[in-house]
Amino acid sequence: MLRPLSIGLLASAVALAPLPLKAQDGQASEIPQIFTMVGFLAAAECFVRNGHGTQEEADEITRDTLNKNPNLKPAYTWLITTPNGNAAIQAIIPYLKPNCSNFTADEGELREAIMPFIE
Repeated sequence: MLRPLSIGLLASAVALAPLPLKAQDGQASEIPQIFTMVGFLAAAECFVRNGHGTQEEADEITRDTLNKNPNLKPAYTWLITTPNGNAAIQAIIPYLKPNCSNFTADEGELREAIMPFIE
């Protein structure tokens, strides 16, 4: 069943979205989307790594999310095609709880973990 995973992934992503940040190289307007997708993709990777589901399920939920939220596609593309994007995702995976739907860190700690890769 895909819906519980989807809710957990979105909960993780939304936890990062409100962080006030700035970025270089014209990314400033995409910061909320980048943070949303960092949380989403980190939770998806955690989900698969921890055996809560398959990569195919995570991919399907990602496709569904991007189809429903096309404004997230540029952030998604940047995150999965650049070394810094992947590093940002990897940086917050350790902060996810074993159920992959919540973080063990507060917003400040998450900001510190991610910002070096998107500034």
